[in-house]
Amino acid sequence: MGSGISSHHYSMGVREILSSLSGSDSHTVLVYPDIETLREIYSNYIQQQLDKNQIVLFLPYFETVEGVRNILSVFQNTYGKRIKVEHHLRDGSLLILDSYEVFFNNKIKNSARTHSSQSYTNNRSGIVLLLRIMQSHCKKIGKDGVTMLVDFGVFFTNAELEDILNYEKTVLHSFSDKALTHICLYHQRDFDTRLNNDDKAILLNEHGKTLLMLD
Repeated sequence: MGSGISSHHYSMGVREILSSLSGSDSHTVLVYPDIETLREIYSNYIQQQLDKNQIVLFLPYFETVEGVRNILSVFQNTYGKRIKVEHHLRDGSLLILDSYEVFFNNKIKNSARTHSSQSYTNNRSGIVLLLRIMQSHCKKIGKDGVTMLVDFGVFFTNAELEDILNYEKTVLHSFSDKALTHICLYHQRDFDTRLNNDDKAILLNEHGKTLLMLD
């Protein structure tokens, strides 16, 4: 399957990635090479989506919530435009939440033998509820849709591959509302070392668009 990926998908620069994301399918996978590159991508993309009257939810893993807020606060695009981070946080059009807290905060602490994947299974309804609340809030405050960015590094550390594939296959299928855009972020290191060729084929097949930005 590795050669299949190479023939059908290709590495692109940040500008090309942003251009592809701007007309993105509702379910897109983006493989990024490093955190610095991801920061450039998510800062520009979040600004674009806010300008498009979207509610944006970002669930980072390799950065703290406060760290992301700081990155967005000092960001300015090529035209010198900044993101009004505090304003968007106050009116609920921007949410930055810890991915571990969202997906795994129901971990059963009393049993050291409890498998971590059970934490996700028990809490899967939590992310669905969060998205439903956001979609309701979206209509209430007159936004045009919800954009969600999730870094899947949290799954590789706290769950099993089966949980990742299960999430990709089932959770978003709960939503028929096309006003939900989901960007699934995978660090290249995880993508290359944690997934075999069959896993990659299954993962990519679950997305309407695949963007590989590789070293």
